[in-house]
Amino acid sequence: MSEPVNLNKARKARGKAEAKAQAAANRVKFGRGKAEKVIGRLDAAREARRLDGAKLSNPTPSVASHGIHTSPEGVMLDPSPLAGEGGGEADG
Repeated sequence: MSEPVNLNKARKARGKAEAKAQAAANRVKFGRGKAEKVIGRLDAAREARRLDGAKLSNPTPSVASHGIHTSPEGVMLDPSPLAGEGGGEADG
């Protein structure tokens, strides 16, 4: 037979391992010096300029020209209220 396992100790050991992993990630993310931060910012700006320079001017026709309407958040709007006034009911 195997040894009995103390579940409290196993739970605490797992928690400590997760905390150590989180601490290591935080050291990488937040534990940089001023010079490293500046270099990282410059590298990000350089990469953004490189990507902006590689963009195509107009790869596809505008979606607005095809009758597809979106809100500023990019959510698709229902075109039926935009099609006409009166809600589709005839007055009579």
